[in-house]
This record gives sequence, structure tokens and C-alpha cells, in this order.
Amino acid sequence: MTDWFGRRASFTVVDGDDSRDVTVCGPDSSPAEDVPVVGYGSAADGDATVDSDRSDSRVRLAAAVRDVADHHDLDFPVPADEADRLAALSDYDFSAPALDAHLDGLATAVKESLDASIGFIGMLTDDAEQFVATDGVDWATLPREETVCTYGILRDGPLVISDLDEDDRISREAIESDHDLSFYAGAPLRTADGHCLGMVCVLDDRDRSFTSDDERALTWFAEQVMANVERRGTN
Repeated sequence: MTDWFGRRASFTVVDGDDSRDVTVCGPDSSPAEDVPVVGYGSAADGDATVDSDRSDSRVRLAAAVRDVADHHDLDFPVPADEADRLAALSDYDFSAPALDAHLDGLATAVKESLDASIGFIGMLTDDAEQFVATDGVDWATLPREETVCTYGILRDGPLVISDLDEDDRISREAIESDHDLSFYAGAPLRTADGHCLGMVCVLDDRDRSFTSDDERALTWFAEQVMANVERRGTN
């Protein structure tokens, strides 16, 4: 478990009593009294508890640690349903070959349909955006605090930013080496239960308008993405 937390960019594992914000304890552990505690295991005690027997226990533990340590304001906002959203995300295998081919096609289709420079589909994990399909760019992951999509998943409908230079929610350093982008539009990818897994987006290197018809088209593409995820990507 220590190794797993150590690989997550949002967490720093410390030894002993130094600079702890929260302690994770099992049912047989004796937690310190000076920091909040997350209990891990059905018999564990703490300010919050996570059932270690659940298949999604680690993503629930990560969200519980953030909640208990009051880390929502560290680097990026999180939805109110973050624990359930991450649990829902873990139910899908985005590397499934049949799903991968369809998502690639949808990334191309949304780019061409909306006459954009780049089209992509990104899923928001606990600390990064994973690009599961792209057209016009070769991205794999970005830290979540450097992505505008982490703000998009907070919304019910599309997020449109007409001038990225005037918006501080995206890391210019992360994209300007290869692209001079100025426009973003994305629509949330929601499960039937209402949890937002990520975004389907277009980016452009020119000033442009984005009409209500364009927003409806982008929302339609989001629905197609989720239909394919449900049909071909369920674990």
C-alpha cells in the first residue's frame, strides 16, 4: 500500500512522525492521536473507514485520505462525488482492443465534425488525465492540476473556453512546445448513475466561434463515447 501511494503524484509518503497530514491504519494498528485517521479494513476505526475487501478499495481509500486531510484545495478541485466517481472509473478497461478502436474513431470524428485542430478523449484519475484517444496530438497523460478537463467534470454541460491565454486552468508549458492552442471545448462523459469519468474535447489553434449547435454536437459525441464504453469496456 505504501508503494501504491508513493506512485500517486497527489500524495507524499513520509516516515515516522514527520509532517503527516493523515494516517492510514488497519484494524490492528494503533493510530497517533495528533492527526486525522483513515481506517482501512472492515474492523478499522478512524475519522473515515474504507472496506479493504472491495475491488475498488484503493481508489476509495485515496479519496478518503483527501477528504479527511482536507486536501480538496491542494492543486485542483474535485467533484462532491469524487470517491464514487473514481470507483466507477475503475469498473472500465479502456485498453480493451474493441473499445480502443471505437474511441480512436470518435476522437477523429469529433475533430473533423467540429473543424478543430485536435480531438481527444480523456479520463480523470485521482491525480492525472489519461488520454485514451487522440487525433492531432500525441499525449498520454498530464498531471490533473495542469488540465482544464478537471474543471470540466464539475459541470453538467459543455465547458467552452474561447481564449486559453486568458485562462489559468491549463498548463501552457505542457502544450506550447508543439502547439499554440487558443480554444477549448469539452463535454462531460457521464455514467448512467451520473458520475463523470472524463471529457471528450476539441482544441484549436485559431480564434473561433462555438455555437449552440456545436455544443449539442459535442454532447452527442460524449453520449456515443459512453455508449461504447458501456458496451465494450466494462471489466
